[in-house]
Amino acid sequence: MNFLAIRILFLFLGAPLLFWVQAAHGLTDGEIETISNGFEARRDAYLHGYLVKPLVEMDSGMDACRDELLGAQWLWHAGENGAALAPVGTRCFRRTVTIPKDRRMIAAYGAFAADNFADLLVNGQRVSRPSGFQHATPVEFSHYLAVGDNEIGLVAHNAGDAPNPAGVLGMIHITFETGPPLVMITDEQWQSTDGAVDEASDALPADGWQAVDVLGPAGRGPWGPVSVRMDVAVNQYVFSRLCCALAAFHLGSETERANQALLDAVAQVRREHQSSGEFGLHWMGGVFYRIYGLFGPGGIREERMLPESAEAIAALFAEWAREASRLADADPEATWRIWGSENHSAQRDATRWAAARILAQSPRYADYHYADGSPPSEQLAAWRIWLKRYYRERIKRGMLVEISPSGYGSRTLQGWHNIYDFSDDPELKELVKSALDVWWTEWAQEQLGGMRGGGKTRLYPGAWALSGHDRNRAMSWFYLGEGHPAHQHETLPVIATTTYRLPPVIVDIAMDPAGRGEYECQSRKPGRRLIDGSAEDSPQGDEPVYMVDPEYGAIARYSFCTPDFIVGTLHLENRPEEYWTAISQQNRWHGIIFAGDKDSTLYPRCQTDRSTYNSQWAIQHKGTLITQKLRQAEHADAMRVCFSTDLEHHEKGGWIFVRAASAFAAIKIVDGAWSWDDERWLRCENEFTPIVFEVVRSSDYDDNMEQFEDAILAQPLSFDEGVLHYSGLGGTGDFRFFAESDRAPELNGAAIDLAPNYTFKSPFLNEAWATGLVRISKGDRKLEIDVRESE
Repeated sequence: MNFLAIRILFLFLGAPLLFWVQAAHGLTDGEIETISNGFEARRDAYLHGYLVKPLVEMDSGMDACRDELLGAQWLWHAGENGAALAPVGTRCFRRTVTIPKDRRMIAAYGAFAADNFADLLVNGQRVSRPSGFQHATPVEFSHYLAVGDNEIGLVAHNAGDAPNPAGVLGMIHITFETGPPLVMITDEQWQSTDGAVDEASDALPADGWQAVDVLGPAGRGPWGPVSVRMDVAVNQYVFSRLCCALAAFHLGSETERANQALLDAVAQVRREHQSSGEFGLHWMGGVFYRIYGLFGPGGIREERMLPESAEAIAALFAEWAREASRLADADPEATWRIWGSENHSAQRDATRWAAARILAQSPRYADYHYADGSPPSEQLAAWRIWLKRYYRERIKRGMLVEISPSGYGSRTLQGWHNIYDFSDDPELKELVKSALDVWWTEWAQEQLGGMRGGGKTRLYPGAWALSGHDRNRAMSWFYLGEGHPAHQHETLPVIATTTYRLPPVIVDIAMDPAGRGEYECQSRKPGRRLIDGSAEDSPQGDEPVYMVDPEYGAIARYSFCTPDFIVGTLHLENRPEEYWTAISQQNRWHGIIFAGDKDSTLYPRCQTDRSTYNSQWAIQHKGTLITQKLRQAEHADAMRVCFSTDLEHHEKGGWIFVRAASAFAAIKIVDGAWSWDDERWLRCENEFTPIVFEVVRSSDYDDNMEQFEDAILAQPLSFDEGVLHYSGLGGTGDFRFFAESDRAPELNGAAIDLAPNYTFKSPFLNEAWATGLVRISKGDRKLEIDVRESE
């Protein structure tokens, strides 16, 4: 078997190409064609998985929670006037539930509401975090229960600056193989205490328990009606059917089952009145419309979808769009007005466009009008104009506010792919392609083995490896065949069935880390709220609207890339939480990814049991990164450093040294001691200490760790009166970091420019600020994108 044949075999098996491209230093046209041609085989194998996967069913026990919650009582700690002026603070509640020995448990659901929020503990283990007093979301927790007595705990938090109403309300429903369910509501049988939970073990206090204060039934003031949110269960039910239907139609298999699955999905959305709300039709619309666009009237295989299935989808979109889509929202001057969060906003706008297209092309809706009086044709024309401006603005001003999150990228991009595949407006189609090309070029130049490095936002706690949760990596598998096959997720069948393909230059950038060499990637990102704007009520009144300031930007993204590691951060000002849009400050991430193990990472992160906001700031040049927890951080506890389990590390001379597959790193906790929580996490004694990271290619030191250690220990470092002075390894620069003020860190005597004169700047991707003229290149391969509007 010759070399090329071996390479093709590994392409179709989905194995990484790192070994070969490092030798080749650039892909040939034939190799790129082979990679691209493998898309269809990977897609079909992936879609087949949905035909053998069991459909998700609705659980009758969960549904029973609705009626039972009506009998629950609001509770608070006795003597604290919970319905009006409870003190700010934390109170604990408990109740025992007994599982009989002679009954086989099937499922256990809890549904709780809390003002402001609570942690549900079952036998000392955190199960969920009920938040808000208007909704209770069921959670299944049977695997936390045992035969005999079980302790149910609620650790409730009353937030605010002054006394205000506080309470908890909920129920537990446990079903058995035979006999009636066991139902337990919040009532006078619960106990409460103002004692504190043991932070190390999550154990409830041992003492101080007393009878609770029963404030009144569900529906009473000041809280009003409480509903059971079924959105998670409904989405699982609906998406399992949509993905099955899309796979069946595309593969030409089991079309009768696919049509029934579609009808069942539509019926369930209607039954639960879930076309509106946070996880309504806009959240499902990408897959619904992908099916309709491909197999509905005028689609490539319209004979596979029954007319009643197509009409059910069209009617659902018509019902949703009547109130959810207004001409006033299609103002092309307001494309930086973001509803809720960026991916929700993008999905909603793509679904508005899709609804207008369905209705404008269907004779059945010739006399249809939206709530604002507009007909579908007028809506479609308005959303075409709006979307053209949207894509131009994103390309000109740094793309997305949600910067490379592990999950939300596929939610935003699924709508982009639908518009690209189904738009009959050539200009709009070309603009979407341009935006996809820029998005994928950014990804390609900053990834190793499919995992993207550099600064990110909205990377949730728990996704420490960045791989199994990373749908950007999953999307890339369809295009490149690198790494493990894409996992099953409702957005990925949309990507799998697109006609968009990566241009050859982007494939070459992505698959040739050795040929890319060592380089810097810089870009200017939006993130600041419009200074004279504020949160508004959305049209549906259930989510805020953020006005992003695209002119200033406020975030300068910087990455240093080599074939052996990528290190990057988000340069930003030390500003209060109110300064930023929520989506640009939530769960920010920076640090190092390494070649080698697919999960190989080293990064700082504040400990939290929920999302952090505005948690850190930093300064970086090449392989030197200095960071600190911000004193204005929200929901951020101890400053820690995470070491993936493949990394070898040891301590010497006050530094922690790390060996990766082909890189060395060193970490300096500048102020105070540290300890190890476990094999991954190092904890800083001083939560506000600066931390220095240095990373190099091990080949730069002849793969000799002692040489690297000597070089690190010789670097000048001082920390006096809250100011860190440090000279970076290898001449990366002289750094000054002001740990006790909001003064911007300095490199060689100057602060980082947060409003540079470029949108993108790297050897592969370049655009002068807000020009709309983008150049993508690698070697002789070049791609020019011009989204400037003609005069």
